[in-house]
Amino acid sequence: MNTNCSRCGTALQREVKYCPNCGTEVENVQSAQLPSGASKVTKPMSRKAKLIYLLCGSGLFIVLIAAFGHYLPGGPHPVITNQPEVSLPSPYLGQKFEPFLLTESDIEIKNGFIKFNFNLLRDKKFIQIVYHNVTSDEVILAYISPAGKLVTAIGLCEPCGSKTFSTDETEMVSSCGTKWNLDNLEFSGGCGVCQKYPPDPIPSSIEGSEVRIDESIVKKWKRRVS
Repeated sequence: MNTNCSRCGTALQREVKYCPNCGTEVENVQSAQLPSGASKVTKPMSRKAKLIYLLCGSGLFIVLIAAFGHYLPGGPHPVITNQPEVSLPSPYLGQKFEPFLLTESDIEIKNGFIKFNFNLLRDKKFIQIVYHNVTSDEVILAYISPAGKLVTAIGLCEPCGSKTFSTDETEMVSSCGTKWNLDNLEFSGGCGVCQKYPPDPIPSSIEGSEVRIDESIVKKWKRRVS
C-alpha cells in the first residue's frame, strides 16, 4: 500500500521511514489507525438479555424435572385415583387369588352399561368378566385395591398377549411373570418388555348394589402397543 509524503507530496513505498525527496519522517498510517495496545472490547450483556437467558434456563430445567418425575415409579394412576372408595379391609395381605369368572347370568348389559352385583366382588375378591365385542372378546378384571379403591381394568398384558392374571398379596401377576402393584398398577418386577403395559384401568362406579362400567369405553378400547 503506497502513500504520499505529508510535506512534499512524493509517493512513498510501503514501510519507508523517511521521504527520499525531503527527508521528512513518514508517519505510520496503520499505527495511527490502530493505536498501540488497542484491543477488541466486548460489550457487556444487558440486564434484559441476562433475564431472558435466566428464564429460558429455568424453564428448561423445570421441563426436564417434570419429564423425569413422570417416569418415576410409584405415582398415582389418574383413573384409579378417581375410582370410588370401598369401606372394606384389604383382602390381599398374605393371600393369593385367582380371578372368579362371572357367568352370563351374573352380568347385565343394559342402557349402555355393563353391570354386576357388588356383593359378588366382596365375596370373591377378584373377578373376571368376558365381554363379547364386535371383533374380539375383551377380558375385564375387577378387585378392591389394598388402599380400598374399586379397580376395574382391561385384563390384557399387551406385549405378550396374556389374559391370565392372579394376585399375589399386594401385586397383580401376569402369566408371563410380570408383576404390578395392586394400588396403582405400577411395575414391580418381572418381564421388562411388559412392564409398561399392565391391565389398563377403566372408569366404573357403584350404584346401589351394582358395579357399573360404561359399555362404550370397553367397545372403543384399543391396545396401547401394536
